[in-house]
Amino acid sequence: MPAPVRSSGPASDSPISISELFELSLPEIGVQKASIPQSEGAKVANKQLEGIEHKIDEFKAVLTKRQGEPVSEASKRCLAQCQENLEDAIDGVKMSIESINSQDLEKANVDISGVATDIETCNDCFIEVGDEHEDISAFSGWVKGVTSECLNNLKKA
Repeated sequence: MPAPVRSSGPASDSPISISELFELSLPEIGVQKASIPQSEGAKVANKQLEGIEHKIDEFKAVLTKRQGEPVSEASKRCLAQCQENLEDAIDGVKMSIESINSQDLEKANVDISGVATDIETCNDCFIEVGDEHEDISAFSGWVKGVTSECLNNLKKA
């Protein structure tokens, strides 16, 4: 590695090598580092996220059907909120996959945790209005478990 180079001016307090300087400037000019093949943990996490997205789509149909059933006003609000939460969760899954593919695992961790939170928020709404549903609670638990496994797989990435 080349010796540290000091620049003149106020930023000269911290030495930086030429290679570090070049590496830091690449994203600023729109050049990305060459992609590195995904680890097995990242591949498994992506597959888990794809599975979560599929199950969320299926669960949206369950909630849509429930909207046609006679329910309290509070439950109607929760059903509407849940549709938004599920859309947010799908967006979170897509962002998680993008983050993993770009090897931004820190962002992927945040995005994956957000998916679990979105689904849990849906379940919490029904609990708060005293209209807990077994299927919503079970789905929330399933998502929480799979996202936890997904996060563990990313630790191996």
